[in-house]
Amino acid sequence: MSPVPTTALRWALVLFVLFVAPALVGPRGHQDPEDPTAPWPRRGDYTGPQRCAECHQQRERELKRGHHGGLLDAGLDGCEICHGPGQGHADDEDTAPERITHPHKLGPAASIALCRSCHAEVDPKDFHWRDRHKPLLSVGMTCTTCHLIHADRTIAPPKPEELARATNRSCTSCHATAMCVLPGTVHEDLGRLDGPLATGCAICHDGALHHAISPGSKHLLESMHASPAAVQYAVCTRCHGAEDKLAHVRSGSHHRHEVGCLQCHSPAVERGRVRADAEKKCAACHADIQAQFALPHHHPVPEGRMGCTDCHEVHGARPRLRDHALTEGACVRCHPQTRSPFPFNAHQTGRQEGCVTCHLPHGASNRRLLAETTAQQNCLQCHGDFPAFHDQTQGAVYTDCLRCHTQIHGSNHDRFYFR
Repeated sequence: MSPVPTTALRWALVLFVLFVAPALVGPRGHQDPEDPTAPWPRRGDYTGPQRCAECHQQRERELKRGHHGGLLDAGLDGCEICHGPGQGHADDEDTAPERITHPHKLGPAASIALCRSCHAEVDPKDFHWRDRHKPLLSVGMTCTTCHLIHADRTIAPPKPEELARATNRSCTSCHATAMCVLPGTVHEDLGRLDGPLATGCAICHDGALHHAISPGSKHLLESMHASPAAVQYAVCTRCHGAEDKLAHVRSGSHHRHEVGCLQCHSPAVERGRVRADAEKKCAACHADIQAQFALPHHHPVPEGRMGCTDCHEVHGARPRLRDHALTEGACVRCHPQTRSPFPFNAHQTGRQEGCVTCHLPHGASNRRLLAETTAQQNCLQCHGDFPAFHDQTQGAVYTDCLRCHTQIHGSNHDRFYFR
């Protein structure tokens, strides 16, 4: 038998951590609290935080330095707000552990309910990320998965040796779901479980190790989805900066209008689908253009035979001096029979508006994407000074401009574009 590939084993482990392990061990602590809306005992008398500090001096010091230090102020129940009435716990040494609530041992529903008894503004399902992009969190996480209750407000930055030995595996306990998304995508290599964190998750997520050892302090991690376009560009170009198509992106219209990389590109897009996936999102900003493709005559973009980037350079700059590169240069790549130079160029469009003088590039109600219903009406938009003998009465021979002027895209023989 041939050995199982190392990559397959790694991703099998990720799947095990995400789906199989939670089913085997169940949620942490109590499996089935009787009343998840009020899971902590409230029986007995309160003893006050001073009595707690007699045995738990270290916890008191940690609590004072942390975000919950205000719980020890006079008039509040202090430790017993979370741990329940402590008189029985303090008086009975034999059954002390059972006479007090341990929030970290509660099941997910009970633990979250306990925290929300004070922090009701926190969304019970999506945690803090109400109406925002939500991180891919693992099953069974609770408030205390990320928040250290007895902890200093300030967390020392990771030491160089910690950075050197840290791997992406540091992220899997909370973000196994995200790791499962990456296989088969363009960023698969960045998510290798045993790959260095500095060149893995942290290459995109600044502060990843600091975030992991905090643990989970959200403010220590740079959220790519909430970052300005300039920050997204700086992060993405760490790997993609050498690509030719990004050479002028900073002066492009998308970047100047603060369109970030992630508005068009998904970090977990399937290999070979980067362009197709990005083009699906063009309509989110360009709905007026998308509507034109529903007209009877259009370029075959909805049918999938063309894409926006066949004509548009979405990353680079297009100042007005280069407009003609789009309005004619892009057209003749597929329509070479109209390509200049001709001895008699078509209407001098090479110096003016290009093909869009007569044709609507995205879609039209008229054949051949003409801006007007007939060729005559199209011509009269610019040629109102036609010769007097050109009778324009309905049915007259001169109303069919193309009967005589057949070489309207350019002629090798005649300045009036005769045959």
